[in-house]
Amino acid sequence: MNRPFWTTLIVTASVSAVALIVQASNTRNLSQRLAEEKAKVATPKPQESREKNRAPLANSEQATALSPESEARVENAVTDVEKFIAGFGEGASDYKERQKERKEYMSRMPALLGMVKGLSTAELIAAAERLSSDPSSFTSASTKSTLSLLAAEQDPERVLRNENLMKVVPKTQVLTFLARIDPAAALRELPPMEPRDPNDKSINGAVLLGNANLSARIRYATMLLGVDLEGGLKALKEVAAYDPRGDGRIPLGVMGSTGIPSLPESSIPGLIDAIGKPEWADIRPDLIEKTVLDGLFKGGVATVAERMAAMDLTPEEMNRSIDKMLGESIMTSEPEAMLDWMSGQNSSKLPDTLVSWAETDVNAAGTWLGEQEASPIRDKAIAAFAGKANKLDPEAAAVWTLEIQDESMRQNTLRRVVKKWKGMDSPAAEKWVEENGISF
Repeated sequence: MNRPFWTTLIVTASVSAVALIVQASNTRNLSQRLAEEKAKVATPKPQESREKNRAPLANSEQATALSPESEARVENAVTDVEKFIAGFGEGASDYKERQKERKEYMSRMPALLGMVKGLSTAELIAAAERLSSDPSSFTSASTKSTLSLLAAEQDPERVLRNENLMKVVPKTQVLTFLARIDPAAALRELPPMEPRDPNDKSINGAVLLGNANLSARIRYATMLLGVDLEGGLKALKEVAAYDPRGDGRIPLGVMGSTGIPSLPESSIPGLIDAIGKPEWADIRPDLIEKTVLDGLFKGGVATVAERMAAMDLTPEEMNRSIDKMLGESIMTSEPEAMLDWMSGQNSSKLPDTLVSWAETDVNAAGTWLGEQEASPIRDKAIAAFAGKANKLDPEAAAVWTLEIQDESMRQNTLRRVVKKWKGMDSPAAEKWVEENGISF
């Protein structure tokens, strides 16, 4: 039996189950109907009773005496869940069959959730501990893990203290539940950060994103910002001190787009203020990036513009922020708004950005450009746009060039456009030059 394979599937299935239960809190009626329909078509057939294989209730400080009513609910749930497990047989042996079993298990998940719906934390813990546990069985191990995670969602600290349950659930997932309630407590549960050798060439972006403790620390620290701004900033600074790349930085903002929660709105004014303070200079680039990308994902260009207006950024920092926004395909969703904002900032990146847009929609780019008032940045944008439009419509590119206000730039751009045009259609180019009284 390939245990690592089973471990991966068990964790995936258990976390998926918790995702379903979380979604159920938002779409309860839909999930109820789904569970009912799934239960109708996938009710497992009972096999030989597993009563004799049930694990005894743990004799530990976590074990709590249940009332007769709770005891009855637990017994009913365990009986139903044992039948659910028995419906999958002894388990598959080859890869394809295991994949099929996993798919079938996930399709029956709503039925399983319905069996334990309404159970309290103590009841879920009792049910999980009484289930038989066969580490070699995906269904058995995954179900025990699922019930433990459902208990952890209700009371993560209690599950963390239960050694029996923590043997079957990923600690990172339990800590994620804890962080929603107390991110500082979740941070304290993580192993300490140790500096890495910057000469270790094995450290790269993939390694960083694959480091569960590192990404968890950033995630919990981000959540902490909403309740303890200084505490969250200190935690993020500790991450930067980890320095795996030898440059004093961890890409906090980049990781923000790969699973890190959005910034709490209550933290935004404090974060913007912190960006200008010397004590947070070590993580200033990360804070800027995180604040910009968070604004982009929440409210688009308008939100970013509002936030960046409150920051005292250098031209280099402004350009880096624009690059991050462009990297998130903002020119696909809000091209005009992005260019309007860049124009107001007199951004040197506007001409190249306009050209990139023209590659996908030259007419829209030309319309936007025609609506702009004369300015040095518009001249540069026209010069760049004419160079791109010249490949599609050389005469239109030449006409655009005439709108450049700066005489030297206009002449140089026109010379390049006409030269290119002559290479494509010399008679037409020469005729246009003569009709418009152009001389070089």
